[in-house]
Amino acid sequence: MLSTPRMIKTYGIIGITLILFFALWLGRGLFVKVVTTNSVKAETSFDSLPEVLTYEGIDSVLNLFEQTTYENLDPDYIAYAGYDTYSKSELMKGRLFYKIKNSDTLKPLVGKYRLGQFLPVDNVHYKDILPDDERYFQYLCLDKKIIYRFLDLILMLRKNGYTDDFRIKDGYRYPSFNKRTGGATYSQHIYGLAIDLYIGDINKDDRFDEKKDKKIVYDYLDKNIIKNTGGLGRYPGGNVVHFDLRGHGARWDKQ
Repeated sequence: MLSTPRMIKTYGIIGITLILFFALWLGRGLFVKVVTTNSVKAETSFDSLPEVLTYEGIDSVLNLFEQTTYENLDPDYIAYAGYDTYSKSELMKGRLFYKIKNSDTLKPLVGKYRLGQFLPVDNVHYKDILPDDERYFQYLCLDKKIIYRFLDLILMLRKNGYTDDFRIKDGYRYPSFNKRTGGATYSQHIYGLAIDLYIGDINKDDRFDEKKDKKIVYDYLDKNIIKNTGGLGRYPGGNVVHFDLRGHGARWDKQ
Protein backbone atom coordinates (compact mmCIF):
# COMPACT_ATOMS: atom_id res chain seq x y z
CA MET A 1 0.00 0.00 0.00
CA LEU A 2 1.33 3.45 -0.96
CA SER A 3 2.11 5.97 1.76
CA THR A 4 0.06 9.18 1.79
CA PRO A 5 2.80 11.41 0.24
CA ARG A 6 3.46 8.85 -2.52
CA MET A 7 -0.27 8.52 -3.20
CA ILE A 8 -0.59 12.29 -3.52
CA LYS A 9 2.41 12.39 -5.86
CA THR A 10 1.14 9.44 -7.97
CA TYR A 11 -2.41 10.68 -8.30
CA GLY A 12 -1.13 14.20 -8.88
CA ILE A 13 0.90 13.02 -11.89
CA ILE A 14 -2.11 11.09 -13.22
CA GLY A 15 -4.30 14.15 -12.78
CA ILE A 16 -1.87 16.43 -14.59
CA THR A 17 -1.57 13.88 -17.42
CA LEU A 18 -5.35 13.69 -17.80
CA ILE A 19 -5.64 17.48 -17.80
CA LEU A 20 -2.95 17.80 -20.49
CA PHE A 21 -4.58 15.08 -22.58
CA PHE A 22 -7.98 16.78 -22.31
CA ALA A 23 -6.47 20.16 -23.22
CA LEU A 24 -4.75 18.68 -26.28
CA TRP A 25 -7.96 16.96 -27.32
CA LEU A 26 -9.87 20.24 -27.08
CA GLY A 27 -7.11 22.03 -28.98
CA ARG A 28 -7.22 19.44 -31.74
CA GLY A 29 -10.95 19.87 -32.03
CA LEU A 30 -10.53 23.62 -32.27
CA PHE A 31 -7.80 23.23 -34.91
CA VAL A 32 -9.93 20.90 -37.03
CA LYS A 33 -12.88 23.26 -36.67
CA VAL A 34 -10.81 26.27 -37.73
CA VAL A 35 -9.25 24.42 -40.69
CA THR A 36 -12.62 23.07 -41.82
CA THR A 37 -14.29 26.45 -41.43
CA ASN A 38 -11.53 28.20 -43.38
CA SER A 39 -11.69 25.57 -46.13
CA VAL A 40 -15.48 25.84 -46.41
CA LYS A 41 -15.25 29.64 -46.52
CA ALA A 42 -12.61 29.49 -49.25
CA GLU A 43 -14.65 27.02 -51.31
CA THR A 44 -17.83 29.05 -50.88
CA SER A 45 -16.09 32.23 -52.04
CA PHE A 46 -15.02 30.52 -55.28
CA ASP A 47 -18.46 29.02 -55.90
CA SER A 48 -19.67 32.46 -56.97
CA LEU A 49 -17.02 32.83 -59.69
CA PRO A 50 -18.28 32.59 -63.29
CA GLU A 51 -17.41 29.68 -65.53
CA VAL A 52 -14.40 30.01 -67.83
CA LEU A 53 -15.77 29.59 -71.35
CA THR A 54 -13.20 31.17 -73.70
CA TYR A 55 -9.58 30.49 -74.63
CA GLU A 56 -8.75 33.98 -73.40
CA GLY A 57 -10.36 33.19 -70.06
CA ILE A 58 -8.20 30.08 -69.69
CA ASP A 59 -5.10 32.14 -70.49
CA SER A 60 -6.09 34.74 -67.90
CA VAL A 61 -6.42 32.11 -65.18
CA LEU A 62 -3.07 30.50 -65.96
CA ASN A 63 -1.36 33.91 -66.11
CA LEU A 64 -2.23 34.46 -62.44
CA PHE A 65 0.38 31.93 -61.36
CA GLU A 66 4.13 31.81 -61.11
CA GLN A 67 5.48 29.93 -64.13
CA THR A 68 8.71 28.09 -64.77
CA THR A 69 10.06 25.78 -67.43
CA TYR A 70 11.11 22.21 -66.83
CA GLU A 71 14.78 23.22 -67.04
CA ASN A 72 14.35 25.65 -64.13
CA LEU A 73 12.47 23.36 -61.77
CA ASP A 74 13.93 22.81 -58.30
CA PRO A 75 16.20 19.71 -58.38
CA ASP A 76 14.39 18.39 -55.30
CA TYR A 77 11.12 18.39 -57.24
CA ILE A 78 12.79 16.72 -60.24
CA ALA A 79 13.87 13.88 -57.93
CA TYR A 80 10.54 13.75 -56.05
CA ALA A 81 8.58 13.59 -59.31
CA GLY A 82 10.86 10.91 -60.77
CA TYR A 83 12.01 12.89 -63.80
CA ASP A 84 15.64 12.26 -62.86
CA THR A 85 15.22 8.55 -63.68
CA TYR A 86 12.56 8.86 -66.39
CA SER A 87 13.87 7.58 -69.73
CA LYS A 88 11.97 10.17 -71.80
CA SER A 89 12.73 13.24 -69.66
CA GLU A 90 14.20 15.00 -72.71
CA LEU A 91 10.61 15.39 -73.96
CA MET A 92 9.92 17.67 -71.00
CA LYS A 93 12.31 20.37 -72.21
CA GLY A 94 10.60 23.74 -72.56
CA ARG A 95 7.35 22.60 -70.97
CA LEU A 96 5.66 25.07 -68.65
CA PHE A 97 4.88 24.38 -65.00
CA TYR A 98 2.47 26.48 -62.94
CA LYS A 99 2.93 26.84 -59.19
CA ILE A 100 -0.49 26.31 -57.58
CA LYS A 101 -0.90 27.25 -53.92
CA ASN A 102 -3.60 26.53 -51.37
CA SER A 103 -7.03 27.92 -52.24
CA ASP A 104 -5.88 28.60 -55.82
CA THR A 105 -6.84 24.96 -56.37
CA LEU A 106 -10.48 26.09 -56.11
CA LYS A 107 -10.30 28.58 -59.00
CA PRO A 108 -12.21 27.54 -62.15
CA LEU A 109 -9.79 26.77 -64.99
CA VAL A 110 -12.18 25.70 -67.77
CA GLY A 111 -15.94 25.69 -67.59
CA LYS A 112 -16.89 24.88 -63.99
CA TYR A 113 -13.86 22.62 -63.49
CA ARG A 114 -11.28 23.75 -60.94
CA LEU A 115 -7.51 23.78 -61.04
CA GLY A 116 -7.23 21.27 -58.22
CA GLN A 117 -9.11 18.67 -60.25
CA PHE A 118 -6.25 18.52 -62.78
CA LEU A 119 -3.50 18.07 -60.16
CA PRO A 120 -2.05 14.75 -58.96
CA VAL A 121 -3.91 13.57 -55.85
CA ASP A 122 -0.79 12.85 -53.78
CA ASN A 123 0.15 13.56 -50.16
CA VAL A 124 0.88 17.24 -50.92
CA HIS A 125 -2.54 17.63 -52.53
CA TYR A 126 -4.30 16.94 -49.23
CA LYS A 127 -2.12 19.40 -47.31
CA ASP A 128 -3.70 22.20 -49.34
CA ILE A 129 -6.52 22.05 -46.76
CA LEU A 130 -4.75 24.97 -45.02
CA PRO A 131 -5.67 27.98 -47.18
CA ASP A 132 -3.07 30.34 -45.70
CA ASP A 133 -0.17 27.92 -45.32
CA GLU A 134 2.42 28.91 -47.91
CA ARG A 135 4.59 25.85 -47.22
CA TYR A 136 2.50 23.68 -49.50
CA PHE A 137 2.04 23.99 -53.25
CA GLN A 138 1.86 21.77 -56.32
CA TYR A 139 3.22 22.07 -59.82
CA LEU A 140 0.74 21.79 -62.66
CA CYS A 141 2.03 20.86 -66.10
CA LEU A 142 -0.95 21.03 -68.44
CA ASP A 143 -0.58 22.30 -71.99
CA LYS A 144 -3.04 25.06 -72.92
CA LYS A 145 -4.01 23.22 -76.09
CA ILE A 146 -5.42 20.23 -74.22
CA ILE A 147 -7.42 22.60 -72.00
CA TYR A 148 -8.73 24.35 -75.12
CA ARG A 149 -9.85 20.99 -76.54
CA PHE A 150 -11.70 20.23 -73.31
CA LEU A 151 -13.46 23.59 -73.62
CA ASP A 152 -14.36 22.75 -77.23
CA LEU A 153 -16.00 19.56 -75.96
CA ILE A 154 -17.95 21.37 -73.23
CA LEU A 155 -19.28 24.00 -75.65
CA MET A 156 -20.13 21.47 -78.36
CA LEU A 157 -22.12 19.32 -75.95
CA ARG A 158 -24.07 22.30 -74.64
CA LYS A 159 -24.73 23.63 -78.14
CA ASN A 160 -26.28 20.30 -79.14
CA GLY A 161 -28.56 19.96 -76.13
CA TYR A 162 -26.35 17.75 -73.98
CA THR A 163 -24.71 18.42 -70.62
CA ASP A 164 -21.06 18.26 -69.58
CA ASP A 165 -21.71 15.91 -66.68
CA PHE A 166 -18.06 15.07 -66.01
CA ARG A 167 -15.63 14.46 -63.21
CA ILE A 168 -11.93 14.82 -63.89
CA LYS A 169 -10.15 11.52 -63.34
CA ASP A 170 -6.67 12.67 -64.33
CA GLY A 171 -4.88 15.67 -65.77
CA TYR A 172 -1.19 16.06 -65.05
CA ARG A 173 0.68 13.04 -63.66
CA TYR A 174 4.42 13.26 -62.94
CA PRO A 175 6.40 10.04 -63.61
CA SER A 176 6.53 8.57 -60.09
CA PHE A 177 2.83 9.32 -59.51
CA ASN A 178 2.00 7.92 -62.93
CA LYS A 179 3.81 4.70 -62.04
CA ARG A 180 2.09 4.40 -58.64
CA THR A 181 -1.33 4.79 -60.25
CA GLY A 182 -0.73 2.23 -63.00
CA GLY A 183 -0.28 4.63 -65.92
CA ALA A 184 1.48 3.66 -69.15
CA THR A 185 5.23 4.28 -69.01
CA TYR A 186 5.12 6.95 -71.70
CA SER A 187 1.68 8.30 -70.82
CA GLN A 188 0.76 11.65 -72.34
CA HIS A 189 -0.36 12.73 -68.85
CA ILE A 190 3.33 13.03 -67.89
CA TYR A 191 3.82 15.71 -70.56
CA GLY A 192 0.62 17.57 -69.66
CA LEU A 193 -1.03 16.56 -72.92
CA ALA A 194 -3.91 14.35 -71.74
CA ILE A 195 -7.14 14.43 -69.76
CA ASP A 196 -9.23 11.50 -68.51
CA LEU A 197 -12.92 12.09 -67.81
CA TYR A 198 -15.48 10.18 -65.79
CA ILE A 199 -18.62 10.40 -67.94
CA GLY A 200 -22.01 11.01 -66.37
CA ASP A 201 -25.54 11.53 -67.69
CA ILE A 202 -24.63 13.36 -70.91
CA ASN A 203 -27.97 12.92 -72.74
CA LYS A 204 -29.99 14.02 -69.69
CA ASP A 205 -32.17 10.92 -69.40
CA ASP A 206 -31.55 10.75 -65.64
CA ARG A 207 -29.18 7.79 -65.76
CA PHE A 208 -25.71 6.92 -66.98
CA ASP A 209 -25.63 4.53 -69.91
CA GLU A 210 -22.14 3.21 -70.57
CA LYS A 211 -22.58 2.88 -74.32
CA LYS A 212 -24.86 5.84 -75.08
CA ASP A 213 -23.31 8.56 -72.92
CA LYS A 214 -19.71 7.54 -73.60
CA LYS A 215 -20.43 7.25 -77.33
CA ILE A 216 -21.72 10.83 -77.50
CA VAL A 217 -18.50 12.14 -75.94
CA TYR A 218 -16.27 9.80 -77.93
CA ASP A 219 -17.84 10.71 -81.26
CA TYR A 220 -17.53 14.46 -80.76
CA LEU A 221 -13.89 14.10 -79.75
CA ASP A 222 -13.16 11.70 -82.60
CA LYS A 223 -14.91 13.49 -85.48
CA ASN A 224 -14.86 17.14 -84.45
CA ILE A 225 -12.21 17.93 -81.85
CA ILE A 226 -9.21 15.58 -81.61
CA LYS A 227 -9.38 14.04 -85.11
CA ASN A 228 -5.85 13.05 -86.18
CA THR A 229 -4.02 15.30 -83.69
CA GLY A 230 -4.03 12.85 -80.80
CA GLY A 231 -5.20 9.75 -78.99
CA LEU A 232 -8.67 8.81 -77.89
CA GLY A 233 -9.82 5.79 -75.90
CA ARG A 234 -12.66 4.31 -73.90
CA TYR A 235 -12.78 1.16 -71.84
CA PRO A 236 -15.49 -1.44 -71.11
CA GLY A 237 -17.06 -1.78 -67.71
CA GLY A 238 -16.54 1.82 -66.66
CA ASN A 239 -17.28 5.42 -67.51
CA VAL A 240 -13.82 6.76 -68.43
CA VAL A 241 -12.88 8.46 -71.71
CA HIS A 242 -9.27 9.51 -72.42
CA PHE A 243 -8.11 12.09 -74.95
CA ASP A 244 -4.67 13.51 -75.66
CA LEU A 245 -2.62 15.58 -78.12
CA ARG A 246 0.29 13.29 -78.94
CA GLY A 247 0.63 14.76 -82.43
CA HIS A 248 -0.79 11.84 -84.43
CA GLY A 249 -3.96 9.79 -84.43
CA ALA A 250 -4.33 6.84 -82.05
CA ARG A 251 -7.51 5.00 -81.06
CA TRP A 252 -8.35 2.26 -78.58
CA ASP A 253 -12.10 1.90 -78.57
CA LYS A 254 -12.61 -1.25 -76.48
CA GLN A 255 -16.36 -1.12 -76.04
